[in-house]
Amino acid sequence: MAKGPRKRAATKAEENPEEMEASPGEGGEEPVHASLDANQAKEGGDDYWDLSDDDDWGGTGGGGSRQSSASRHRQILRRSNIEIGVSFVCHLVLMCFYIFVHVYDATIFKRSKGVGFEGHFTYGGRWKYLTYLNLWVQFLYFFLCFFVDIMPYGATKVSFRKICDTVFCTVALPLPIFVAVMFWGIYAIDRELIYPTFLDNTIPSILNHLWHTTVVLCVLVELVVVFHRFPGNWTATLVTFGYSFSYMIWIVWVFTMSQAWPYPFFNIIPLPLLPLFFLACSFIGLFFYFLGKKLCQLRWSERHQVLAELGRKNV
Repeated sequence: MAKGPRKRAATKAEENPEEMEASPGEGGEEPVHASLDANQAKEGGDDYWDLSDDDDWGGTGGGGSRQSSASRHRQILRRSNIEIGVSFVCHLVLMCFYIFVHVYDATIFKRSKGVGFEGHFTYGGRWKYLTYLNLWVQFLYFFLCFFVDIMPYGATKVSFRKICDTVFCTVALPLPIFVAVMFWGIYAIDRELIYPTFLDNTIPSILNHLWHTTVVLCVLVELVVVFHRFPGNWTATLVTFGYSFSYMIWIVWVFTMSQAWPYPFFNIIPLPLLPLFFLACSFIGLFFYFLGKKLCQLRWSERHQVLAELGRKNV
């Protein structure tokens, strides 16, 4: 009598192996994903990525050990309500900060009546200055993050988070570091090559630091408070060289049209050496990408370790 049910069960397993594997058998265990999804709904918070498409992200063991490993992995990767709240406040504050920077910048620009900002009225306007472009990159990035934070959780939000990660890691993080290092480095050698003395009569020193100092502090706060998953190194290289050469082509075009460089130090670089200078700047930007990646791995070492255990790339 006992052979009949077992034979029928074996036949059903052969016909629908996936169905039998996904359903807990008599006296068996609950599927790992179902159990963890229930725990997630009960505990609150959200997953930073949609992990449900992984074939086996819970470990290689069987039974309780596999479920225990999966639960530990998801617990580490899952963002708590506190982390979500801190991330939201961080993005809101930094977005408002950059609104203040743009308003203050525009106020000083208007009050100066163009004195000290003569280059801003030539071909290309303010958009030929990397400092000004970086301010807009930072504002748009934190606005995007704030928008994603208030979105309801789902596949769309996960996709936008991945966009935020890529933008932060390849542009929003290395760009302000490059701006600050290049500006203050040249400033220390000869400030007349980057920020002539006469500008002190028009531009307050606090605005100069808002342009070239606080931008680094803001992205470091973002790196410490919010976990980001870095893209592949080849993707980062293509993006970094892409926007680097785009800017270089842009300022060469500006020079062609106006016969004036955005920054005075370009005048002392021989024209045949400019391509090498631009290439060197691209590699410096790429170096800051890898520096940011290393800092992220140090700050969020536990999550990176879990992702490495799961065999995920680009961590």
